[in-house]
Amino acid sequence: MNSIITLGEYVGKGKIFVIPDYQRGYIWGKNRKGETNSVEYLLEDLKSHYEKKMDVFLQGVTVNESNEQIVLIDGQQRTTFLYFLLKKLGFKGELKIHYTIRTESNDFLCNEAEWIDKKVVPDGKEPFQDLFFFKKTLSIIDERMPADKGKFLDFLLNRVSFLYINIRNANDATRVFSKMNGSKAEMLQEEIIKAEILRLASLDEGQTDVAREWENNMLRSRYAREWDKWLHWWNRDDVQAVFGCSNPMGLLVSTYMPGKEVLTFESFKKECLSNGKPIDAKKAFDGLRRLQKRFEDAFNGPKTRNWIGAILNVSKNDGRDSFIRYYFGEGKLDEERLRQYYLAVFLGLTHREIVEKDGQKFKEKYDKALDSISADILYDVDNDLAYRTLLRLNVDQDIKQNRLFDFKIWKPNVRSLEHIQPKSKVYHTDNNGKLIDGN
Repeated sequence: MNSIITLGEYVGKGKIFVIPDYQRGYIWGKNRKGETNSVEYLLEDLKSHYEKKMDVFLQGVTVNESNEQIVLIDGQQRTTFLYFLLKKLGFKGELKIHYTIRTESNDFLCNEAEWIDKKVVPDGKEPFQDLFFFKKTLSIIDERMPADKGKFLDFLLNRVSFLYINIRNANDATRVFSKMNGSKAEMLQEEIIKAEILRLASLDEGQTDVAREWENNMLRSRYAREWDKWLHWWNRDDVQAVFGCSNPMGLLVSTYMPGKEVLTFESFKKECLSNGKPIDAKKAFDGLRRLQKRFEDAFNGPKTRNWIGAILNVSKNDGRDSFIRYYFGEGKLDEERLRQYYLAVFLGLTHREIVEKDGQKFKEKYDKALDSISADILYDVDNDLAYRTLLRLNVDQDIKQNRLFDFKIWKPNVRSLEHIQPKSKVYHTDNNGKLIDGN
């Protein structure tokens, strides 16, 4: 059964962690394009949480657990790193890891006397990749170890947790590993949330009859397929261009979250799955399904799609988030009010100004923007307003023709709008320096 466990519970099982021969070698510590490598990133993240006294929720592990051992289907790299870290911190419990990939790797792990209390430096001449990155990991840990090892060790064992997924059928291990790694998918916060929703939704609540188990499995499969359909939709280029997002799950889960908390597994669980019961998961999934339909309906209507895409591409980050929650999460705008919002955004009004319509202040800003648009040479008055106005003219033209606007051309350094609406009030000078109206 899947569950959330602490690192202390994970290593406290007292079983040998086995890295099967279908796994690749250990490569944590490898730098890519100047980015912080995985060992440095995770170690600094753990230290930061330790200093702030904050709990940590790591990417989950998928295993096949038996009476004597835990075979790692997914989680080899993290478990190996944590093995070295705990050993270096002086963990005294039963903790062993066995590499079946090659004898040399396993011999190094078993021969703790050669590295547990010594400085290890990778020399780049190791015959095997595993050995080089084992040593690099140990050297990074030595360099960045907190001064108070005992307290840091206690923090790791008790305040670090993750989703523990046990694939009971050992024959499924290779198939699951291939599926997980073939997609090269990362276990993002949304994926951890998905796993917890599926786990809760399929709990039998004490009922163990075959019919109930079959029904729970069917529900879990249906939820998983539907979630994957949402994931596929949000990863379409045209969807990401309209909504201005690149996150694999798009705006769905973050918009469903009530309030303004940053989306994490912990915050979602507190707000939406607080009782830890199947009914919580089913309500959350139904809410996500309804919200996803609102996103898709808005996207499939040329008028709403163009208005919403324009609003999101023009608004600043805080305004974007407020509009998304206001329109999709709260359903506060009908079509006419959405059109009015769209026009106001292009005049430079903020979300708060549009929603609250603060009397005289709102009118003054609104009228000033309208006056600027009517200027003979708009670019000479307000360059940003000129670009926004040109974008609006293009979007309006596409709406008239029931055509979908391509928002990819509004990206910085790629803007190309004159091919649709050339009357942009642009000007240039002739050879004598005289201004020539672009109209």
